[in-house]
Amino acid sequence: MDTLPNYENAVVPLDKLLKYSLDYSNPKSRDKAIAFNSALGFTTTNYQILLTLVLKNLPLHRAVFRGSNAYGDRYQVIMTINGVNGKHAEVLTAWIIRYDEDFPRLTNIYVTNKKGEPL
Repeated sequence: MDTLPNYENAVVPLDKLLKYSLDYSNPKSRDKAIAFNSALGFTTTNYQILLTLVLKNLPLHRAVFRGSNAYGDRYQVIMTINGVNGKHAEVLTAWIIRYDEDFPRLTNIYVTNKKGEPL
């Protein structure tokens, strides 16, 4: 299976979780926050569990190369996450390995359907 390159050193900027995926007050992330809460029970108060599950699941799911841009190589990993509410859902994680770095950095995360479309 093709895992995310150097997944052992993956970095998840906390702003990606707290301000862009789990924040109800941010109009750009409100839908993501609602989906994470209703599908899996994750909010800004328990984001650490989500962070741990994402990193734990990285080597268990296939990484798909999504091309390169001016900043680096982009990858996508869709994984099944078991939520704190007892439900499970597909979560799309997007990563970049910048040209001046050798580790993947999370760029986006959201609850999705099997085709990779946001819920």
